[in-house]
Amino acid sequence: LMSDCTLPDMEFESVQLSKTECGASENLQMTVRLMNVGAADMKAGLPIVVKSNGSVVTQYTTQETVGKGETKEFVIPVQASKVPGEYRMSVVVNEKNNISELQYLNNTSEVINLTVNSLFQFSIQTDRETYNAQETVVLSGTLKAYGGTQVAGVTVEPYILFNGQRTALSAVTDAEGNFSCEYVLPQGYRGEFLYGVCNPGE
Repeated sequence: LMSDCTLPDMEFESVQLSKTECGASENLQMTVRLMNVGAADMKAGLPIVVKSNGSVVTQYTTQETVGKGETKEFVIPVQASKVPGEYRMSVVVNEKNNISELQYLNNTSEVINLTVNSLFQFSIQTDRETYNAQETVVLSGTLKAYGGTQVAGVTVEPYILFNGQRTALSAVTDAEGNFSCEYVLPQGYRGEFLYGVCNPGE
């Protein structure tokens, strides 16, 4: 039987995200410093995953040995979510415990909070203020981008709010960032409705 004294053991010395606030889908880097505090070398092939709100977003495998008592740094490319919001980023090594270590309790990093901002500013309006049931509402608007982001061919999500229910629509911007879509009011539709627009899935 193999004694515990012959096993490696990886623990986090530090984890750092290149930004803690970024635009949607922006490319980032997670810098991970790992120390082998075990009694044997950790061979190449150690799996590392980066998680966002508990879900794996990046998988990485080490290409070099981390010797006993040695610390090595790994820079892992990470893409931010395309949906704006607040995210909890973390790193896990040897997640499935497929590689024998002295212990596994030190295989998860501290959490780094990441704020993902929309790359766009929206405006939207209807073609008129009042409608009858089964008439068509025309929603149109404009998308403006920050930092030179392309505004042509972007999918946006106009929506209708009525009686506590949200109906999501879809539109694609033209070369100038303009978009338009239609919604037919159902039979029996009475009262005030609200409308808006956002990124798909936001």
